Formats: sequence, C-alpha cells, structure tokens
Amino acid sequence: MKKQLFFIILLGVVELLAGCRPEGKEPETGVSIGLARQRKQDISNLQYRLKFRIPENKQEEVIGKVQITLKQEKVQPVVLDFREDPHKVKQLKVNGRPDSIRISNEHIVVGTDYLKKGANEIEIDFIAGNQSLNRNDEFLYTLLVPERARTLFPCFDQPDMKAVFTLQLDIPEQWVAVANAAVESETLHEGRKLIAFQPTQPLSTYLFSFVAGKWQQLAESRDGKTIVMYYRETDPQKVAQHTIIFDQVFASLKWLEGYTGIPYPFDKYDLVIVPGFQFGGMEHPGAVLYNDKRMFLGPHPTIEEELGRMELIAHETTHMWFGDAVTMAWFDDVWTKEVFANYFASQMTRPEFPGVNHLLNDLRNFYIPAYAEDRTAGSTSIKQPLENLKDAGLIYGQIVYDKAPIVMNMLLKLLGEEAFQKGIREYLQTYLYGNATWDNLITILNKYTDKDLVAWSNSWVNEKGMPEISASWHDRTLVVRQKDPWHRGLSWPQNISVALYEGKNADTLQSSVHEVTLVSDSAVTVFQNRSADESCIFLNQNGEAYGYFVLDQRTITYALAHLNTFAKAPETRLALLINLNENRLHGRVDGLAFARMLISNLKTETEPLIISTSIAYLNEMALHGQIAGSEELEESLLGLARKPGGKGCQQAAFRALLGTFRHHGELPAGGHVVVNLSGRGDKDMDIVEQHLHIS
Repeated sequence: MKKQLFFIILLGVVELLAGCRPEGKEPETGVSIGLARQRKQDISNLQYRLKFRIPENKQEEVIGKVQITLKQEKVQPVVLDFREDPHKVKQLKVNGRPDSIRISNEHIVVGTDYLKKGANEIEIDFIAGNQSLNRNDEFLYTLLVPERARTLFPCFDQPDMKAVFTLQLDIPEQWVAVANAAVESETLHEGRKLIAFQPTQPLSTYLFSFVAGKWQQLAESRDGKTIVMYYRETDPQKVAQHTIIFDQVFASLKWLEGYTGIPYPFDKYDLVIVPGFQFGGMEHPGAVLYNDKRMFLGPHPTIEEELGRMELIAHETTHMWFGDAVTMAWFDDVWTKEVFANYFASQMTRPEFPGVNHLLNDLRNFYIPAYAEDRTAGSTSIKQPLENLKDAGLIYGQIVYDKAPIVMNMLLKLLGEEAFQKGIREYLQTYLYGNATWDNLITILNKYTDKDLVAWSNSWVNEKGMPEISASWHDRTLVVRQKDPWHRGLSWPQNISVALYEGKNADTLQSSVHEVTLVSDSAVTVFQNRSADESCIFLNQNGEAYGYFVLDQRTITYALAHLNTFAKAPETRLALLINLNENRLHGRVDGLAFARMLISNLKTETEPLIISTSIAYLNEMALHGQIAGSEELEESLLGLARKPGGKGCQQAAFRALLGTFRHHGELPAGGHVVVNLSGRGDKDMDIVEQHLHIS
C-alpha cells in the first residue's frame, strides 16, 4: 500500500513538472481537438485583416499580409495554423514589435515576450500557399473546406473560432474580384487595381473566399435583392440559361426566408460559375461557387440534370442559414449542415417541378446511394469521431449526404411538421452567427415532443449500419421483426408499411396495407388468420422506411414475374425494385433473372426515374460481369439502345452493352466493332478504349 502511494505521488510530481515547462509541449500536426478546445477557451474577439497581391502570371508568388486581432484571457503562447513551407513566413510582429519566428509541425508558435492579457495584434508577412489557391491562366479562386485555410494564410483554422474578415486584393487592372463581402472601394495605380471589401459577418475560416480574374457578369434584382452571376462560358445558348438560374436562386431564398422566419443572413448573394470546379458547389456566403457543367446544361438536358441543377442551387442556398450563419462547432457534426441542405433542397425542388414524382426522386437520390454504403463492412455512423481536423475530409460521403436526409425526414414525422419548424426556428435564432452541435439541436427539439429523441438519435445518428427486417408466418399469423446484423443489440425505431397481396391470379390480387411501428427486436403482429400459401409480403411498400428488407422466395419469384402488373403506384414499383436489388446483392435473388425482369419491364415502363434506375442497375451489373455471356440480354440491351424517344435510356443501355464486352475475352479474328457515338460521346469513348483495347 505504501509503495503504491509513493508511486502515485511521484507520478503526480512528474506530471506537474511537465506541465510547468515554459512553452508547453510541441503542437501536433493538423488541428487536434485538444488544441482547438484550448484556443476556443482562451481566445475571443477575433478579427482578420488580409491583403493579397495577385500577379497576372500564375507562376509568380502571391504575397500576403495578415493582421490578427484577438483578446487573450491570460498570457500564454498563441498557436496559429500554417501548413506551408516555413520559409514562406517572412516577418512576425506582436503588438507592433518584431518577434522571432518559430515554426513547429505546421504551426506558427507566438511566444509570450510581447503578448499581454486582453487585446493583442499579431501581424505576419507571408507567401500564400497554392494548395487551395486554385490558379489558372486567367482566373483563380479559393477553396478552403474543410481545414485548408491554413494552407493559404496563418489563422486559427477551426470552425468554432468565427471571425470578422476584412479583405484587400491587389490584382491586374483588367481583372475583377468577388469575395464574401461587398466592394467598399477600388483604386487604380500603374496597371494594378486595389479592391477593398467591407467587413464580413462572423465566419468560420473554411467559409472565407475570394475569386479574381477575367469574368463576365450578369445581374438580376428582385424584391430588394441584387444578385450578380460571374461566369466564363462563351456559348450564348448556355449563358441564356441564366434566367433559369436566377429564378431558382430567388425562389430558394424566398422559400428559406419563409420557412426559417429569418431574412437572408448575409449582405449579398453572388454566384460564381467556375470551369471545372471540384465539387457541385461550395456555400461561401456572398460568393457561392458552382460547377459550370452542373449549371450550364447541354441543349437537350435530361430530367435528372434539370432536377440536379435545382437541387444543387437549393442545397447551397440552404447552407446560408444551416452551416454559414449557424455552423457546427467541430467537423464531427458536419452532417448537421449537410442534412439540412439536402433535405430542404428536396422540399424546395417540389414546387419548381410540379410534374415530377418527387417521392421517386428522393428514393433514387437518397436511398440507393445510402444503401450502397450502409450495406458494406466499411459503413460508418452519421456522426463520426474526429480527433484532428486534418482527417475531416474523410467524413464526407454517402452516409452524410444521403442517409442523413432520410433520418431527418423520420425526425420530422416523429415531431410533426409544426413542432419541427418551431424547433428549427428556435435553433437558428439561438445560435445565429455562432456555432452549435447536434446535441444542442436535439435539446431544443425535445421541448416540442414527448418522444425520447436522445434514444432515437443514438440508434440513427451515433451508430453505424441499418436493421435487417423480415416477416414470417406462425400459424396463419404474420409477424415482423428487426435485428442488428452487427450483433450489438441495437434497435432502430421507425414506422414500416407492410403490404400483403393475396390471390392466385396476378390480375386479381387483393392487397392489404398495414403500418407497423418497430421500437425493439421483438416480433410485431401484422396480419392474422391469413393463408401463407397464397400470399406475397412486401415490406416497406411506400419506400419511406430504411433497412435491409428480407423477401421470402415466394414473393421474390412473384415479383420477378409480375412487378409491373400489381405494383400500380410508381413509388411502390421503385421501392420494390430497390428492395429486389438489395436482396440480389445479399444473394437471395438470381442476378440473371433480375436483369431479365429489368429489361422486360423497361419495354412498358413510363416513369423516367424508374427507367433511369433500372438502366443504372443493368449498367452496374454489366460492368461487373454479372450479365455477360447472355445473348438474350445483350440483344435486349441493343434493342433498348436503338429504342426511339428516350435519349437517356439509349445512352445508358449502350454503356451497359459496352460493359459486357470486356468479359468476352479477345475478339474473333476478322471481327469488327462499329460504334456510333453522339451526345456526351467522350464518356463512352473512354469505356470503348478501356474495354476493347483500342484508341
């Protein structure tokens, strides 16, 4: 006992001495959660004054200067983030006095010699990093998400240290520039232009942005708002689409202002359509960046492309409230901004495309890609642990973008629309221009329901995977139950529509639909006194529940033979199609039989979104060699590729046909393949070259 006590005392002394080192331990690379918490606690009243001199020649260096003002609660070293060559830091001043430059593990460590309690100013001259300063011959733009501001300039690169940014850009005279805030002044001098921007609202570093170069401009004013579109497209037919783009931006702003009860939270909304932009869009407030191919569509766009543009615009506009005005405190909650963006985007798209079946669109956009990830061993929870922001980019994926909106829809139904909206409004008002966590949101929403949202959130948000849900007969009684395929004892609370089809003739089947609530792994009785021998059971008939729904063999056989006969509602047809494909991937449905069913149904299917989904499944199977060798299928694919009136169907069928070629081995001597390409033929040409070994 004495020896143990002595050891504990000695250990405490060692730890105390270690903690008393003048400068503490060296900061680790990246932005660790420990460093982030310490800085958030000790530093406040943060402001950046930035100036960049941008040469016309992209090979020349961009010269930068940053003045950082902050308030310290106590005098201690200040650790700034700068992931660049240490030699790019040229000068450091602390409260007007030159200081020695100390670089450690991607950080500038400012010592305590000239720091003081209270207000401080740190001034750094530097060469800007090029990693996130995307430079082209005639333009450049920043892209700093998730933690790449530190590759451009010294800063506190964490989302919960919001700051006011005041920017100056020194650019070639013939260039224009756009940034988060409006232009305050322009000055010309010796072939150069100095643009000073107004201070921003409080922003996280990943949202700071500027664009400069040779850009064309178009402006539109409505309801007291003026929006400027910057672009480099030269095709007048594509540029003419600006009217559609403006319509959709203004419609999104109006919808969000009405739903949230909060006027647009920033001074301006400009959009920059960037050639070859890495993402669909990026929600920089005041300077939203969009991919040119997603905005300027071809002369004959598919309905998917048109829907995609509207959804993209609505997504990025939603971020102005969810992500920009209210920002997650740490990137483990990145999904809290993405889920609102995707969910509300789907809601805003509905009135703009009244002729589209939007339930089908949600099934295709969210459920299919979410299942593709969630069925794998590498699946993750929606909320993922994150110890260091250098790994934040790994969090983005189909679970965040596609499963999360499904879960959000469940939450809305759990609360009811009125209570959900009230909670969302309170959340935004409470944390406007600040940071919040998912737990903060759940705490607010809990005020508006008697349901256990904490338990619900634990299963759907904090744990990975999805339930396996099956139905079985017991003495003429049908029961439904769920289980955790990962054997953790989890259950996922949700409502599931169960359809029972009875009868021997496909044309005279009688259906009964019952909604069952699953809250545990206990069996739930659905139908009683029914015949199992003459019944087919379709779990999740309306497609709105989430999980792997196990189909029995009788139902599988019947569905493959009669899908279009009894599934009259398009959403039922697509939900069952998705369900059959998931059962195929789990080895319960024969792949060749599934492919034959798809091709047969395509001959009579009229819903474009079901057609595109069916073709996508065929294409995937062909590319993985799962339908190669069947002349019947290849002839059918060729017939679909020739079918008039459906360009998207033709193109997809053609690609699926090409995918079968790679599994035939060498072509016979003297054989020829003739390919007629049109439309986006460059995509198909890559496939031809790859699989047929030609150029």
